[in-house]
Amino acid sequence: VSTQLKDWLDPLHTGTLSINTNCGGISGPDIICTTGTFTPNYTGVIWSSSNTSGLSIDSNGQATRLNNFNGNVTVTATVLEGCVASKLVYVGLPSADINTLIFSSGQRGINPVTLSPSSVYQFSCDFVAGATSFTWVLPFGFSFVGGRFTSIPGIRTSATDGTYALYCSANNLCGISYTHSLGINISGGGGQQQKISVYPNPASSSLTIESTGTIIAISDTNLSETSKSSTVEDFSAKLLNQFNLELITGESHNCKIVFDVSNIQNGLYYLHVRRGEELIKQQILINR
Repeated sequence: VSTQLKDWLDPLHTGTLSINTNCGGISGPDIICTTGTFTPNYTGVIWSSSNTSGLSIDSNGQATRLNNFNGNVTVTATVLEGCVASKLVYVGLPSADINTLIFSSGQRGINPVTLSPSSVYQFSCDFVAGATSFTWVLPFGFSFVGGRFTSIPGIRTSATDGTYALYCSANNLCGISYTHSLGINISGGGGQQQKISVYPNPASSSLTIESTGTIIAISDTNLSETSKSSTVEDFSAKLLNQFNLELITGESHNCKIVFDVSNIQNGLYYLHVRRGEELIKQQILINR
């Protein structure tokens, strides 16, 4: 409590100042995107913010988000009559970022994950402060079986073997924040498949497409991955937007292609990798 307030509340300076913390509530928004106004149920207050670098509040209860802050802040009204009221508010976008993981049940931190075709799995997202809903972006051939806008949806995988990418955004009134993506390998058929790695995803400045020279041997009863020396075929790749317009194309050199995506706007794009008769498709998130 400030010295001025002490003088108002305890003019005799007895040292026995008593603040009643049960003097009613504060009316105002639960989420602040840019500005918001708070109103106490009484007159004569001094306003304060628990994080003055993230949220300022003036003498009229007008609060302003600062420095693109995202997080919880406590707004407090100290009343001259001798009581204090507080309100916890969330400021800015949900706190999801590249460190926020999404995963299939029981496999947190495993990325990519190998799943069975045409099977239902529960996926989860790490806790995200400030999120009021979630948007899951499914690869082609995947479908929801429940919990579509929650942090724990049920999802059926594609019936087709291949490499896929799953995305999730955390949302609130202020906008969206993307989590880290999850790579998914669907394996359940026969034959052999040479592995293509695409990283980082999400990408900010560059995107690398690389053939690892690893052969994945698949049978009905056994799945094994063995590193072998093998002849790696040349491959090509192209990045397309939602209108199927080619943005970047390239041919492999030393089993690798690197795309410069620094000038491409944030959003979801589609990577097509062609090796012989094989076409590998994957969604790419550009986020910076």
